[in-house]
Amino acid sequence: MKMNFKKILVIVIILVHRVFVFSQSEDYKMHFAKAKQYENNKQLIYALGEYYDAYVSDVNQIEARECFGVLLDAISDGNPGVGDFD
Repeated sequence: MKMNFKKILVIVIILVHRVFVFSQSEDYKMHFAKAKQYENNKQLIYALGEYYDAYVSDVNQIEARECFGVLLDAISDGNPGVGDFD
């Protein structure tokens, strides 16, 4: 009986972990897609927030962190978006 309980417990833990990882990946994709959409629409502050949310939802994805950093630096330098502004 104890052996069956241990097997069931291990299976439950593995399933919960897989669901969490899948959910995490979907959150990342959703936030990253929103960030790109906001950036294309020149809504840069919203894009910044979505890049941050994407990064926080899956810290192993470096693309969101890099996009966040580039956009933050551009805004900090007074040059938001692509191109030069006066």
